Amino acid sequence: MASSDRYGSSPWLLCALLCPVPSSPAQSTVIGPGEPIVALLGEEITLPCDLYPEKNAEHMEIRWYRVTQSNITYFGGENVTRKQLIEYTGRINLLNDDITKGSMALKIHQVRFSDEGEYQCVLQDGSGQQAATLELKVAAWGSDPQIDVEPLKDGEVLLLCQSNGWYPKPQVGWKDIQGESLLPLSESHSQDGEDLFQVETSLVVQANSTKDVFCYIWHPLFGKQKTVSFPPGENQSQNEEEKDPPKVITDAVHITLDPATAHPILILSEDHSQVTYGDAEQDVPKTSQRFDFQPCVMGRKCFISGRHYWEVEVGTGAAWTLGVCREAVNKKGWIVLSPEEGFWTMRFYKNCYEVLSSPLTSLPLKRPVSQVGIYLDYEAREVSFYNVTDRTHIYTFANCSFSGTICPFFWVSPGAPLILPRLTKEKLSLLEVPSDFHPVCVPGDLSPAPN
Repeated sequence: MASSDRYGSSPWLLCALLCPVPSSPAQSTVIGPGEPIVALLGEEITLPCDLYPEKNAEHMEIRWYRVTQSNITYFGGENVTRKQLIEYTGRINLLNDDITKGSMALKIHQVRFSDEGEYQCVLQDGSGQQAATLELKVAAWGSDPQIDVEPLKDGEVLLLCQSNGWYPKPQVGWKDIQGESLLPLSESHSQDGEDLFQVETSLVVQANSTKDVFCYIWHPLFGKQKTVSFPPGENQSQNEEEKDPPKVITDAVHITLDPATAHPILILSEDHSQVTYGDAEQDVPKTSQRFDFQPCVMGRKCFISGRHYWEVEVGTGAAWTLGVCREAVNKKGWIVLSPEEGFWTMRFYKNCYEVLSSPLTSLPLKRPVSQVGIYLDYEAREVSFYNVTDRTHIYTFANCSFSGTICPFFWVSPGAPLILPRLTKEKLSLLEVPSDFHPVCVPGDLSPAPN
């Protein structure tokens, strides 16, 4: 069996799962995600495991194991008679839809805290046995925070912010409308009988300034926060799907694709506004600027400052990855699409929406995305994604380590092309951002990280 360290820590492993490439080595390898997977308590989660390059796994023996401190215990698979762990009975099933393409994913239903930990996917065929290891983290998204007010002397009031149902332990605090942190009077965290965290924080302010502060609760795994201000009638706490996107006419830019960076398998339209995964590699110059192993391409227009918004038509069904990257990222061989490597992206892959953060963040979107809006704020060090169709905010990378030039980034798969529409005032889906807009200053915003 291949060692779990080999498959769990190889720097190219995440990209092997994210970015299938056109080359076809003779020997397939079992691979899993290079970053932990985050699951919501009580929901379902898919643990990916794949053969790379793709190979039919229908007639191979597939086993899933739960890794503990002392041993590895069988708990799921097909064509085997070993006893499952009791706690997984009726809660797991091997997904067969893409098994002919080498996918051996396992779905866990009704996720529990006890599911958190390491798992191993093991494949047995005539040539031997291989394994990949992955880590699952369990999280709970707490209740909307509520603020109670108590009058004090000398025109002051006590604001008490409370919320429950969080896991792991969240960060709680107060900010003013400029986004500056405020010193609380008190702060406490406690756990209930189900190990969920309850949080409470209080703040003393002048009665006439309650509209100028808001309470936030920050989730460390999701990289998002819930906020509420007082009085709640003016700024209700919002969850991610309810957040209306900013309006961006003045920041709209027309993005075209840079053929000098395009992988040889990618076919660009004559006006460089559309990219398609081709049938064979083209004969193009081999340069230091071209992606040579993964089907990626960058935008021709890049940025060193300012706010910029563009949209991408992604269609339905085909996998894709979109976002921004540093102009100087490595373009040769395997690359890891992570912020640490200079990529801030989200993807649609195997019918799941995910943010390629560290760890990987699953997005439980309620509606499919056919057109993505991307908003780059260089000075604020933020990249935001929007579902253009229903005008909802998807996710924001905050505190990005931008340096030098930042460019639009696209990863393309066989199937539907990626199309960059020309944005005009008549066609733009999202409207103008006020000149003083900054997400951290907006009560109810879920995305910016606390200082």
